[in-house]
Amino acid sequence: MAVKRMMNTNIINTDEFLSMPMSARLLYYDFCMRGDDDGFIDSPMKIMKLNGCSNDDLKVLVAKNYVIPCDKGIFVITHWFIHNTIRRDRYNPTMYVEERNKLKIVDKVYQKTDDEVIGNQLATNWQPSIEKNSSNNSNNIETIDGKIVFDYLQEEFGKLLSPMEIEVVRTWDYDVEIIKLAIKEASTSNQRSIKYIDKILYNWKQANLKNTKEIIDYCERFKNKRKKSQLRKSSTDLYPEL
Repeated sequence: MAVKRMMNTNIINTDEFLSMPMSARLLYYDFCMRGDDDGFIDSPMKIMKLNGCSNDDLKVLVAKNYVIPCDKGIFVITHWFIHNTIRRDRYNPTMYVEERNKLKIVDKVYQKTDDEVIGNQLATNWQPSIEKNSSNNSNNIETIDGKIVFDYLQEEFGKLLSPMEIEVVRTWDYDVEIIKLAIKEASTSNQRSIKYIDKILYNWKQANLKNTKEIIDYCERFKNKRKKSQLRKSSTDLYPEL
């Protein structure tokens, strides 16, 4: 789990936040420092006891929508992803997947949803809310084989995407066919992760590859070069004197 935590002053400097009792604000600060990488708190009572806070302080945070109660006494910090930007190589998904799947993220803010994940159906309510006509749209809301990219990735991986993975996908400003090629390359290498796909897309961009033909040619050249290198190494191992 990442060890650094941040606080966004756009949240904690508002009159609404500052009007809360000091004890409620203290509880919120401590929750933000102790949440896992998805903002979930699994020991709220212990934290309250350590700070001398009461149930009334927790009720204030819930009433003001600064935290959201989940099942099993777990809470999540509503504005977690406004406060925190965690490096992808340091991010660990929450262990509270069931609770997470009952929430959605809209503009980096957690919201409850009444939708349920049934059987093997992949939940779409965990995807960010994106308006089709938004001027901020990028290619990642296009479809691959008739499926929205988020759904396509989730079916390819056989699991739900985490909030951090979703945020990474939202940054992909590539043609949908290029994204599909990157997913195929990752699957071929048995590396079904957003981090790996993101690295592939980055490398292609650095190589100034502009379309699928250039990418396919580039990948073939790379694979042929690697095969030749492996053959040379094998020959050297068999005949060291060469």
